[in-house]
Amino acid sequence: MAELKKCWRQKVVAEMTAVHLQQFAREMGSSLSTPDALLFLNEHGRAYEMWKQMMKAGEEYIKSKLQESHRRAAARPSIPHMQLPPSVVRSR
Repeated sequence: MAELKKCWRQKVVAEMTAVHLQQFAREMGSSLSTPDALLFLNEHGRAYEMWKQMMKAGEEYIKSKLQESHRRAAARPSIPHMQLPPSVVRSR
């Protein structure tokens, strides 16, 4: 069994905040105030659309990791049944 990691989780929560939006704007050579970041996030259903995209990305990631795990398990050689010598089989 895999060793438990220090950060055991029962659920994973991802969030995108106004601070993130401001950082992205800076990386693109622009600036965005906190009120403008919040307005941008909440206009035209962007927050909901982003949530759906994040959920879809999470689902695809989990499915790919489950598939990898399944493929690794299927590729492991199975232990063959032990062949008993004829003398042992006859003595039963």
